[in-house]
Formats: sequence, structure tokens, C-alpha cells
Amino acid sequence: MKKNIFIIVLALLVVGLGGFITYDNFFKPSTKCETKIETKKVTKEKTADERYKEYLKNLTKTVEDSTDSQDVTVKTLNDITYFISINNKKELSIGYDTNEMNKINKKEADDVIDFFTAYVGNGGYLSLYYLTSKGELYVTTLDEYLGKEKFEFKKVEKNNIVSVKPVLSIEENGIGGYTVRFIDIDGNEVK
Repeated sequence: MKKNIFIIVLALLVVGLGGFITYDNFFKPSTKCETKIETKKVTKEKTADERYKEYLKNLTKTVEDSTDSQDVTVKTLNDITYFISINNKKELSIGYDTNEMNKINKKEADDVIDFFTAYVGNGGYLSLYYLTSKGELYVTTLDEYLGKEKFEFKKVEKNNIVSVKPVLSIEENGIGGYTVRFIDIDGNEVK
């Protein structure tokens, strides 16, 4: 009888242990602490000023590494042909040729990485804008200084400018003229 009791106790223990294992693995609510760790790559979005500084650095390097100069030939409404160029030393040169004058070509500015031409005003005078590696924008009206010793440039108080686009603006009554649109690093028009 001792043997039977031992077998019964042993059988109860095996059934109890099997029941416990079954309950623990299949029916018992999970008490395990599952922590899922998500790692996010935090990237700080650059400001317009930071992107513009990077743009100026890259454009400056492009100009300095270039074996060619950036050249443009433009003819004004007054039949004057201008030759505008930037070399890899970032020197802006302006030359012109008219029927009465010989071609003159000389350095007008340093540290220039880009330039833009646009007609401005009702009569459509040709203006030249240039951009320095510091992000400063300057302008002159070419026809005003024809034959003078040096062109006079005025600083344009606009920030983060990457382009100057010519625009013809005519009101509904037919009055208007040429103007420019300044485009910033984000592609927005700056007034």
C-alpha cells in the first residue's frame, strides 16, 4: 500500500506539474516586461542660413576649380554690346563695344561667384547684379557708366539670394516696365 500511495502521489505531482506548465505557458496572462527600444536617428533640419552658407561654399569651390571663365555677351537697347565674365580667381570683368568706342575690358570687382543681368525700368536699362562668396549682392546699371573710369555698384539688402530673374510687369491700363524678382535659397521670392 505504501507503494500505491507513492505512485498516486507521484502521479498527482506529474499531473500537477504538467497542469502548471500548461497554464503558465498558454493560459496565464503574460507578466513579462517586454521593452521595445526604438532608436530614432535624430537629424536637425538645417536653417536657410546654414543651407545658404553651404551653397556659397560649394559655388565658390566650383568657380575656383573651373578651368573656364563664365562669360556672357549682352546687347542693350542702345546697341551697346557688353562682355561680362568671372574667372577662377573670382574676378568680375566688364567690357563693352559700341560703334564709336573700342572694346574695353577690365576688372571691376573681386570675390565674385555669380552674376545676373536684367533689364530694369520703363526704358529697359541693363542692370548687372553680382554675388560674392560672402552672400552679398551688388547692382549697377551698365548704361549709366558707359565711358566712365569705373562702374559704381550698390549693395542690395537681400538675404540668401541664389538668383535674380527679370520680369516684365504691365498693369491693366498698359503702364509698366521691367523689374526683377529675387529668389532665395528656398525658392521663395524676396521682395
